[in-house]
Amino acid sequence: MREPVFNLEAAKRDAAGPSKPVLVPTLRADRDLNLTAEDLEDREPPPPAVLPNEPVLPLELAPAPVMAAAPWQPPILGSLAVIFGIAALFKATLLLGPLALVFAFLAVLGRQFSWAAIGGIAGLAALATSPWFWGILGLAWVVEYFGLGSWYTNLF
Repeated sequence: MREPVFNLEAAKRDAAGPSKPVLVPTLRADRDLNLTAEDLEDREPPPPAVLPNEPVLPLELAPAPVMAAAPWQPPILGSLAVIFGIAALFKATLLLGPLALVFAFLAVLGRQFSWAAIGGIAGLAALATSPWFWGILGLAWVVEYFGLGSWYTNLF
C-alpha cells in the first residue's frame, strides 16, 4: 500500500497566508483499490482521446450557410375571392358573384389554389341560385333570338 502524498500539516501551514489558495487533493485508486491522494500541481493533463484513424477537427465553428427564406405573403387574392363568394350567397349577388370569380382567377395565378377553389365555387353557387342572374341571362337570350338588339345600333 502506498503512502498518501498529501501532507495535512504542511497544507495547514501553507494555507495561513490569504494570498495563496488552498489546494484540495483528489483521491485516486490503484490496482488494489486503495485510495491515495495525489498532488494537483504534479499531475499532467491526460492526452486527448483521439483514435489513430480519426481526423482531428478544428475547434472553431464553421459559419452556417445562410439560406434566405422567402417572406410570407398572405393569400390576399384568395381571401378576397372567398369573402366575395360567401357574401354573394346572401346579398348583392350580381355584384359580388362576378367579383368572386375574378378574384378566384387571380388567386389561381397567384398559386393560392385552395382559396381560389372555395371562392370560385361560392361565387358560382351564388350566381347559379340567383333568379336575377338567370333573368338577365334569359333576357339577353330573348333579345338575341328575336333580333331585338338592332334598334340601338341605329341611334349612333
